Amino acid sequence: MDKFCMAVHARPFCFGIDGARLKEISLRARLDYRISAAIYKCLDLQFVRFSSNKLDQIKYDIQSTPIMDPQPNLQPKPPQQPLSPKTLKVAIIGQPNAGKSTLTNLLVGRKIVPVCHKPQTTRERSSGIVTQGSAQITLLDSPGIISRKTRRKFQMSKSLVTGPRDCAIEADLIAVLVDAANKHTRNYLSEEVLEILNEFNAIPSILVLNKVDRIRKEILLELVTKLTDNYQEVMPNTNNKLKSSVKQPPKMKSYIIVDESIKDNGSTVQKQSPEKLAGWKNFKEIFMISALTGDGIDRLQEYLYSQAKPGNWQYNTEQLTSLTPTQFVEEMIREKLLDNLPYDLPYILKQSNLFWHMSDSGTLRIHQSIDCKRTGQMSIVIGPRGQLIKKISEEAKAELEQAFNCPIELLIQVRLRK
Repeated sequence: MDKFCMAVHARPFCFGIDGARLKEISLRARLDYRISAAIYKCLDLQFVRFSSNKLDQIKYDIQSTPIMDPQPNLQPKPPQQPLSPKTLKVAIIGQPNAGKSTLTNLLVGRKIVPVCHKPQTTRERSSGIVTQGSAQITLLDSPGIISRKTRRKFQMSKSLVTGPRDCAIEADLIAVLVDAANKHTRNYLSEEVLEILNEFNAIPSILVLNKVDRIRKEILLELVTKLTDNYQEVMPNTNNKLKSSVKQPPKMKSYIIVDESIKDNGSTVQKQSPEKLAGWKNFKEIFMISALTGDGIDRLQEYLYSQAKPGNWQYNTEQLTSLTPTQFVEEMIREKLLDNLPYDLPYILKQSNLFWHMSDSGTLRIHQSIDCKRTGQMSIVIGPRGQLIKKISEEAKAELEQAFNCPIELLIQVRLRK
């Protein structure tokens, strides 16, 4: 028998259900009767049909501790060091939409970074903190790797190019995440990823194949072979018109590889043809996971904890992210902008915090602004009769209430940037 969960929202749409009908629906929900419609919205109440497992998960999330203290100016507590503290910093790098943020949220156990189907959801680097026993793992979530040419073409932020490399500088371990379900990028490592691996070849690296639940096992074995060794180009036989079964990766610009084995007379570093290098043979371990379903995560977690080295903790056990409360709010709102706005509009909007106050009753009041460059952009963000910005506000409010574990009054103002 399905069960029903009642949630309070900031005055959603009214479908014209009168008070008598509302009482009838409420009574039937209490008696666990089956209602044909999955969602009822009326006045300030929303009835949603969930399975028993989903309902239990919602109850657990409501009772869980907040991600962070909502006071923006409050400094985090200093960590209390255990007897034998261990630490490990892991840089998670990969191409856009590989699932880096989803993996970070899964390892932390809470949603601390935004997740969206659109590329470049992560704009600035952030850290997720996982503490278990005497080991503390810091996950350095970086923006998806893009080329400098792409950044100049689309006038993207410089941090999108330098972010992954900056994470690798601080890391004790580099995790290269590959979208195994993407047919266009899964057969080779990008030039930018190989540059980072070559520059920081003294740092151990692992290969993590994500979304393996969406492809066949025989394809996985082929991918592992390609991504863990130099790619050997096989020229087609023009006589019998038979081509090699191994697909040639797309042409990439050649780059300098710092490697003692390819130096000429000990002074000149030669270029290696990128057509012959599509993988990295120095990966310490290979993991096949699904960040969405959690398959294979246990083995990855065990490996990360086993690689932790003696060192003092940087964060206390209650801290789950390096983001400040205001930064966290901006990221969650930006996620909803990406989900609801078309094309590249969310990438050119500017957000800022105007007001932040915790009332005596425990309600957090937040006033955020979204600045647009043109009036046409304002019209799109606001939507017909203001319904789109209202939807964005309600979705962001629900995320923030779960994160801060307190009532939220969220006001989002759309302005024209002069």
